Amino acid sequence: MKDKWLSKSIKYLRHCTPKDKQLEDAIFTWLTDVTSHQAPINGEMLLLKAKMLG
Repeated sequence: MKDKWLSKSIKYLRHCTPKDKQLEDAIFTWLTDVTSHQAPINGEMLLLKAKMLG
């Protein structure tokens, strides 16, 4: 999964718009809070949180 995101060009990522802006904002807020406490996050945790919020 990590390789998939790293292979995308910066130009592509800048023009990518979320399908659900509120969900995207909620996940970003959660991710920012968790990472500010130096907690490790993986893709599975991110998907689980998205399912819980969405």
